[in-house]
Amino acid sequence: VNWAFGRADAIVGVSGHTASSFVEAGYRADRVHAVLNAIEPSRWDPSLDSAPGRVSLGVPDGAPLIVSVARLFRGKGHFELLSALALVKRKYPLVRLAIVGSDYPADSGTTRILEEHASELGIAENVIFTGQRSDVAALLAACDVFSLPSFVEPFGLVFAEAMAMKRPVVALNNGGTPEAVEHGKCGLLSPPGDIDALAANLLRLLDDPALRAQFGEHGRARVEQHFTPQRMASDFAALYARMLA
Repeated sequence: VNWAFGRADAIVGVSGHTASSFVEAGYRADRVHAVLNAIEPSRWDPSLDSAPGRVSLGVPDGAPLIVSVARLFRGKGHFELLSALALVKRKYPLVRLAIVGSDYPADSGTTRILEEHASELGIAENVIFTGQRSDVAALLAACDVFSLPSFVEPFGLVFAEAMAMKRPVVALNNGGTPEAVEHGKCGLLSPPGDIDALAANLLRLLDDPALRAQFGEHGRARVEQHFTPQRMASDFAALYARMLA
């Protein structure tokens, strides 16, 4: 990999953060570029009925639902999310958090450790570990808030997917996340390690259905404007033209 990067005419990161990391690693800045990632918005239908997803998760009627989708390993922030959920539970005793995804191979056993952490926090009954699922759109349709306080997100396609489903995002102000999620417009971002701030952001959105709807509308519009395959292809075409010139 290092041999290929060192001889490449161009290195493209999926975010400005990723591109900067290549420069910091010693690659020539004039050969490093950023082209933001993309999804196909038409594959994500925000009008999906929320009921089937809630039923499949066993969520009680009226219970707030937070969904988090990712491979499970330490850097994805699930431990911090559980700690924040313990604070949220004080106001919303019936709150549910669905952790969707399977253990990353290099970190097998993460689910078991998270289950133990939830038990220690007294929130085991509030957390649903679904494993890998093929119906992510239905689960996003079912949730009130999407949250992934990841420490290591180069861009975060799952943020764009949640936004395409018109769901507000709660995450961290680090990595490539702020390039996907506009703080105060389609989500709320807090500093890494600040559990109180993370919980406060979750509570702010759970408390305010109108704000959730507002953030959801902005998020969908943002995806349709900035994170489409057409925009990504156009950016690459412009990059090729500059290189050929």
